[in-house]
Amino acid sequence: MAETVHDPPGRGKEPVGWHLPVRLPVSTPDRSESAGLLIRRLRPEDLPESARAHRELLPQGLFPALGDRFLRQWHACVLGESHGIALVVEDVSGPEHRIVGFLLGATDQSAHINGILMHRRALGKLIGFGVLALIRRPKIAIRFARTRAGPWTRRLLRSVPTPRGAAQEHVPANRTAVLSAVALYPEVRGTGTGTALVERFLVESRAAGAGTATLVTKRTAEAAARFYERLGWHAVQEGATRDGAPLRVYRIPLTETVHHRKEPSE
Repeated sequence: MAETVHDPPGRGKEPVGWHLPVRLPVSTPDRSESAGLLIRRLRPEDLPESARAHRELLPQGLFPALGDRFLRQWHACVLGESHGIALVVEDVSGPEHRIVGFLLGATDQSAHINGILMHRRALGKLIGFGVLALIRRPKIAIRFARTRAGPWTRRLLRSVPTPRGAAQEHVPANRTAVLSAVALYPEVRGTGTGTALVERFLVESRAAGAGTATLVTKRTAEAAARFYERLGWHAVQEGATRDGAPLRVYRIPLTETVHHRKEPSE
């Protein structure tokens, strides 16, 4: 679930990144008042840090409960699939750079899932880590069996991955991007970085041909609701997870130009 001048890099090329001059809290140790943050694509060497950030910042839900090894492989699957968007925020102000936020999403969710299913080796590792985690966590395994095992198994059995050539020839007119997860450590919240992460996602999604973008938050997450509504997202539906947690679905149209908004809310 999700809780932010563009030159999208091509797949396989190292992006220049977006530098964000920000004012960090005075109480932050060993930092000057003005420091630098860099938004860039996730790299394979970032996976341990990005997985730990996912677990620490978004601890609720099944995936974080399965542990860092599973999360590392999930982030690797997003990184390795051509429709996936995996971004990190790197604090480059000191000698030891570190990841202080991340975003995961897809420019076309259906094609993204299809692509992950096509990568049998990566998918096999993901399933393997998930099974091992469930064996070591009996309570979570019972919850998984009760709420998700049946639907997920049926979905996998029904899934017939589209060959890569055919997928490239057929581009759906109603392509929808999905923002899956975004989070920042407390020391960089309120600097505009969350806004920059989300808007980079929107610009890249539109450049890839998406006409709309969606995300899901908890209905009780009032701060997240205010944040997304300030950025132009609209609540379009309410529901619940298989565990009964109340959810709200947001959507935003991807117009020709995605303007950078200046609200320093995240």
